[in-house]
Amino acid sequence: MNKAEFLKELDRLLSALPKDERQRSVEFYSEMIDDRIEDGASEENAVSDIGSPQRIAEEIIGDTVQPNAVLKRSVSPWTIVFAALASPIWLPILVSIIAVIVSVYISVWAIIISIGAAGLGIAAGAVGSVAAASAMLFTQPVVDAAFIFGCALILAGIAVFVILAFIYVVKAAIKATVWLIGTARTAIACRGGAKA
Repeated sequence: MNKAEFLKELDRLLSALPKDERQRSVEFYSEMIDDRIEDGASEENAVSDIGSPQRIAEEIIGDTVQPNAVLKRSVSPWTIVFAALASPIWLPILVSIIAVIVSVYISVWAIIISIGAAGLGIAAGAVGSVAAASAMLFTQPVVDAAFIFGCALILAGIAVFVILAFIYVVKAAIKATVWLIGTARTAIACRGGAKA
């Protein structure tokens, strides 16, 4: 990543901040990169030494939101009474929503695991067919053994595709899970900062 790309990405990640504060941060890191280049580092090395724009943006936003988070929000006694009286309504609904989300998540992983199990089953069938074809060479006509061996090759090819699909889907599901958790944490952090 070169300096222009780094600064552009940092500016985009800091878009939630006021314009003057964002410009100050971008200018600070621009000067830091320039200083490292003057010291003899290449542009790419100077940028990589500083760190990722995501990490820097998180630190800047965290430092900006932190002082405001110290302020406490007062809750009126009526809000507490209303929440307690309404809990027979909202608590079961909240538990039901959480249960549905967890059930869908578990179902998705069950489907993914089923794809992997199918791939392993097909691979085992291919290995068994090769063993059967080898045994048939001595007891059956060669044509029958060749047919079973051909079926084994077809099963092996299908197994390779299914197992590769399984690996791809597992990686995608893990990335999606990490993204969802990060988005939820960011939403909760932003909401907490906005309330304070």
